[in-house]
Amino acid sequence: MKDRLTILFYCHHSIGIGHLVRSMALITAIQDVFRVVFISGGRFPQGFDLSKNIVFIQIPPLERGEGRNLVTTESEKTIKEVIKARVNAMLEAVDEFQPDFFITELFPFGRVQLCGELIPVLRRLRSGKKPVKILSSLRDIVEPGLHRNLMERNLAISLAGQFFDGVLIHADPQLIRLEASFPTASKLKPDLHYTGFVTRAQPVKWQCENPTVLVSAGGGKKGLQLCETAIKAFLKFGFGEGIRLRVIAGPNFSNDHWLKLHRTIRGRKDIELTRSVRNLSMEFRGVALSVSQGGYNTTMELLQCGVPALIIPFTDPGNTEQILRAKILSERELVRYIDMEGLSPDSFATEVRKTIHFRPAIHHLDMQGAENTLRILQKLSP
Repeated sequence: MKDRLTILFYCHHSIGIGHLVRSMALITAIQDVFRVVFISGGRFPQGFDLSKNIVFIQIPPLERGEGRNLVTTESEKTIKEVIKARVNAMLEAVDEFQPDFFITELFPFGRVQLCGELIPVLRRLRSGKKPVKILSSLRDIVEPGLHRNLMERNLAISLAGQFFDGVLIHADPQLIRLEASFPTASKLKPDLHYTGFVTRAQPVKWQCENPTVLVSAGGGKKGLQLCETAIKAFLKFGFGEGIRLRVIAGPNFSNDHWLKLHRTIRGRKDIELTRSVRNLSMEFRGVALSVSQGGYNTTMELLQCGVPALIIPFTDPGNTEQILRAKILSERELVRYIDMEGLSPDSFATEVRKTIHFRPAIHHLDMQGAENTLRILQKLSP
């Protein structure tokens, strides 16, 4: 029996866990065919489990601080020292596992702050005697701010041309193409492979069996405003007769904010607070309505489950991709969408009452992104 080819998969998550969740869905789908070595650059959340078939390497974690600066929270070392340790750990992994594929999640279309650690690895791979396929794993939308920044846009195009053989775009081109968020995609030298959307959820026919509005805040790090507004709206106005509220804050929701939410609900039995869940798609089934921020993974699971959904995107100057995704899906009548700016308990309750009666359009989007990625990798294998 021929030895399995080895994939070295690098993922760095910082604000949320969306990049990590999608990466885990991908490596889970390919682990039976390829030997997978997974490098985690962010703090790996508690409660996340990897298959024993996957080799896991946690390099010293870095997080995003103020602005776009990187910070370390687990070490007395400087950022420079931590990055050096991360580079050494990855180079050791390259030497030990001799990968046939190296996949970078998002980079070079994001994470440009990490050029200092990834370029040495890319150079090592390209200078070695063994041929290695280098691919970028990219969600449906590149952060639009990247294209507005001339230097970063040109850097992405240059790095892609210098080091990468292909880009795995985890989207269905009938809904969204790379050009929608990266208009100069035609200048990219690597081959572009549309995989379809990646999701862990299985398709189901939605039917309301549980009169609950489910509010989820993704990873939770930026979820306080959504969770707090939802609770205040429910306490003051309610969402309709017999309707309950459940809030899933997320694994990175701060302890102080968690205690604040508990104080706010004052022991109400028609409000349930959940810190985090292993599989959000399982929680969607049968609920009256989902309210979320519209991250990639949550949105794809909503589309698979057919749940009526209200999207209230999280935004800051460096993160606007959720708005673009929500607008595109809203235009297709797959979700309803409102802005977070100016949101009040009154307007939140009004929009929830409207959306409970909303029914998403039937779609035929390709939701087999993980399985299609496996097939693409097999075709690219030597």
